[in-house]
Amino acid sequence: MLAGAVASSLARATDTPLWPALRDGVAEAVDPVRPGVPRLRLEKGRRALVAQHAVRREPARAAFTAEWRDSLHEVLRARPEAAIGLRRALAEVSPSLPRWSGQDGVVPPSVLRGSVKLAQASPYR
Repeated sequence: MLAGAVASSLARATDTPLWPALRDGVAEAVDPVRPGVPRLRLEKGRRALVAQHAVRREPARAAFTAEWRDSLHEVLRARPEAAIGLRRALAEVSPSLPRWSGQDGVVPPSVLRGSVKLAQASPYR
């Protein structure tokens, strides 16, 4: 749930003034030693998304969300402590994020409080 909430928030923030703070917070949580690596990847994805014509932007936003949800799941499996930084980044921007139709646009409090359980990675992958 945390990975999905962060990925969705990233996708909603791509074309807002909230983007730099969320991007930097997520990059720092993903790789505290070399945050520039995920920051560049996030920025490349954002540029590709906002360059899409309006008709194609929502499918591109969904693809961006899915890609980052999967990536963040991997990060959280490898480094569960990354959840602290991801929750912090979400808490800083969540109330200000734009809302999509059909969504309340607010990150559930359980995600911000840390009551979400992480699945154990399978050793057979």
